[in-house]
Amino acid sequence: MSEEIQPSQNPVQEPDNFNSILIGGGLIVFFGLVPYLSFVNMCCLGLIAGGTLSVWHYTNAFSLTLSSGEGFKLGALTGILGGLVLYVLQMLCLVLFDYQPGTEEMGMIMKSFMKGNPEALEAYEQGIQDSKLNAFSVKNIAIGVLSTVIIYPLFVGLGGTIGAALFKKAPEVK
Repeated sequence: MSEEIQPSQNPVQEPDNFNSILIGGGLIVFFGLVPYLSFVNMCCLGLIAGGTLSVWHYTNAFSLTLSSGEGFKLGALTGILGGLVLYVLQMLCLVLFDYQPGTEEMGMIMKSFMKGNPEALEAYEQGIQDSKLNAFSVKNIAIGVLSTVIIYPLFVGLGGTIGAALFKKAPEVK
C-alpha cells in the first residue's frame, strides 16, 4: 500500500494586533503610574506615545503599512485597553497605598502657584481630600470609566495615526 502525501493545509495567518495593543497599553500604564512621568500625560504625550508605539510594533512585526484609519483604530483599541488597566491600577493604588499617581507632583506645582493665597491653598487641599473620600462612589467610578473610554481612545488613536504616517513598510493595508 502506498501512502499518499497530502499537501499541508496551513492557512495564511492574518496579522494579530493583540501584542501590539498590549505593548502600547503597557507604555500608557507606565507613564500613568510612575511618579513624575505622569507629567507627560498632562499634555497627553504619554497617550500619543502609546498609540505610536503600538503601530510601530505592528508594522515592524508584520512588515506592512497601515492607513491612517487603521492606525487610528489600532491606537484607539490600545487606548481603551491601556486606559482601563491604568484606571483600575490607579484605584488599587488609592485603596492599598492611599496614593493617587500624579497628585503629589501636581500638588507641588499648584502649591507653588498658591503661596500668596492661603484660602486657595486650603480649598485645593480640601478638594484633594474630598476626591480621595469620594473616589469610590458609583458616580465617580462611572465618570472615570466613561471619560477613560472616550478620552483615551481619541488621543491614543491620534498617536496611532501619527505612527501610521511615520512607519511605512510595504503596500498599505486597507
